[in-house]
Amino acid sequence: IMVVIEQKWSRAGHLFFRVHAANVGDSRAFLLRRDGSFVALSADHKPNDPDERQRIESAGGHVKKMGNGIWRLDGSLALSRAFGDFRLKQEPSLPADAQRVVAVPDVVQTFAEPGDILFLACDGMFEARGMTWSGVAALLKESLEELRGDLPRVAYKLLDSAFTRGSRDNISLIITRLDEVWSPASTISRFDYDALGKVTVEPAIVNGERVDLRAVDGAAVHPEGEPVQVTLF
Repeated sequence: IMVVIEQKWSRAGHLFFRVHAANVGDSRAFLLRRDGSFVALSADHKPNDPDERQRIESAGGHVKKMGNGIWRLDGSLALSRAFGDFRLKQEPSLPADAQRVVAVPDVVQTFAEPGDILFLACDGMFEARGMTWSGVAALLKESLEELRGDLPRVAYKLLDSAFTRGSRDNISLIITRLDEVWSPASTISRFDYDALGKVTVEPAIVNGERVDLRAVDGAAVHPEGEPVQVTLF
């Protein structure tokens, strides 16, 4: 999943953000608003979805529900769209967007305000008990309040919650607060578990750079030339 954030200014001088999310597969993204509501920015690409299944079967593939309850394409892949998996994209008579597996993204656009939170995570975050869209959004809101907006600690709490509730898939996430004030640096923390559950925290500081896009036709730019576009993936 990839999210592009554009910083915009209204005619009245109010800051807002335009958010574009493009997704292939089953990683997820949502926007948590300041009032606690959330907006889903992606949809899982699963082979049992009616439209996806029709394309798969038209391309010569089959969809089957396995003994563990998971639907799979040709008995193997649990996704209907993905990068790679070239063996499922080799029907010579069909274009790339009509193969059993395609890499065509769904794109969602919405608007956000300062203080809103963007949340991106792989499917391992959502596989444990209670970790549904609404469950993760509620846990994120609760953690932000409890930990006073400390994003690295919030990220760890969500990772730990998914793990302790039973997720055994890989778990990764990105949490981004859309702020009014430009920050010269961002803190990135990597959390690793070993086989005994011991946690290793590896923080790093990523320096930001000011970007002036006033020379770009049609770009909306803060008068001081602060950065107006960020990409997350």
